[in-house]
Amino acid sequence: MVKNICNRQWKPVVNAMFLHKELREELLCSLAKHLAREMTAYTRSKSMLKFSTPSELPCFSSRKLVHEIKVFCPLWYTCITGAASVDPSDERKFDESINSLALVTSAIARLRNPQMSAHAKRISTVLVHSGTKAADFTCLN
Repeated sequence: MVKNICNRQWKPVVNAMFLHKELREELLCSLAKHLAREMTAYTRSKSMLKFSTPSELPCFSSRKLVHEIKVFCPLWYTCITGAASVDPSDERKFDESINSLALVTSAIARLRNPQMSAHAKRISTVLVHSGTKAADFTCLN
């Protein structure tokens, strides 16, 4: 492992660290702290998830949200694409997963900051304008 560190070969070093029980626990703890910091900074920013006015909501899109996450929360982006087993370089599969990635990001961000509800408002708007009735919304709850 020391040889790989000296040669700047990081992948084998990280893989070896994850195989070691005590190091893995420390890595996971560190990752959790970094994720929390990253998401805290994101929820305090002027994110598109804070859009709330009728003029802002049409500008909201899942693709733009995923790009925003990629830029502002790279660790979170890596976690959700990894958990979804989505390779961002595979455009077809990535395009199929955009809505899911945006939804999971929106749910977590809204848990951290209730003002970050643009995704829910956008979905409600689309459903209402496509003919969904109040009874349909009751079924969703």
